[in-house]
Order: sequence, then C-alpha cells, then structure tokens
Amino acid sequence: MIGNDVVDLSLSTFDTEGRFWRYSQKVCSPVELKQFGHFESNQQSLWRVWSLKEAAFKAAVRLGYQGLFRPAKIKVELIDSTRAIIQIGHYKFKGRTGIDQQQLWSDVVIKDLDFKSIVSIQKPNCVPISYKGRLPFIRSEKGGKLPASISHHGSFFRLIYLSA
Repeated sequence: MIGNDVVDLSLSTFDTEGRFWRYSQKVCSPVELKQFGHFESNQQSLWRVWSLKEAAFKAAVRLGYQGLFRPAKIKVELIDSTRAIIQIGHYKFKGRTGIDQQQLWSDVVIKDLDFKSIVSIQKPNCVPISYKGRLPFIRSEKGGKLPASISHHGSFFRLIYLSA
C-alpha cells in the first residue's frame, strides 16, 4: 500500500532553538532525534521524519490499521539522504523523501512494492481541500479503482497513486 505527505517549509519554521527541540521531543523518539542533522539540517530532519510518519500512517490505515495517529509511536530509521524504513504497529514500509523548492515530500510503500509503480502529480495548492474521511482512489482507464494518497500543506499539493 502507499501513503504520502508534503510539508511547506516556508510555513514550518521555529522562532527559537528551544521550541524546535521541545516539539521534536514530543513527536520523535530519542533514536530518531540522534539521526537529526546526519543528512540535512536539523529542521529538515524533523520535517522529513514527520512526513514519513504521516505517509506511513495513511498507508497503514489503507491496510486496516485502526489506531490513532501517535507520531512518537511510529518508528523511522533514516538510511541515507532520501531513503528510510518506517514501522507503525506490525506494518513495515520503505520511504523516500525529496526536497523541491520550498517543499519537502515523502512517499511510502509497503515493503514488497517498488516506487516505480507510483505515479505522482505535484502542483501549487490553489484550492482548499476538504476531506470527508474516505480513502482516495483514482479511476483507471478501464474503470478500476487505483489506491491513491493526497497531501497538501501551505502552497503545495501532491497526489500519488499506484499505476495500473
């Protein structure tokens, strides 16, 4: 299964170092905090870990996960500047992250899927999106439903779905 998240970095800054670390300690484990700054700035590390957690939660819900979104309970292991392993409950995902302009985005797939099977659409977030609690799908040319994941934050919108 798949999930994604996008963070508008221009809206995601902390005015003090103390606030940054207090927030980081609420949403990240001590092991995750030790990874900060290894591959990017501390703030980018925080938003990378956060977006991987959000994306993994979306994917886990598609698989039947019924727990609440508790970021501190989701484990993220950064492998390098783009790849990660994420665990939520008994579900394991592999993740990838990119930084483009002022946005940071993350996609996750269940361990046996390949990122090559994902189609992504990114564009400016020009309309507010209301979410009614249903899992998003894209209709294929043959009329079938393809699992999708939608994310938006600030000026950015991102949609991913599995190719047919």
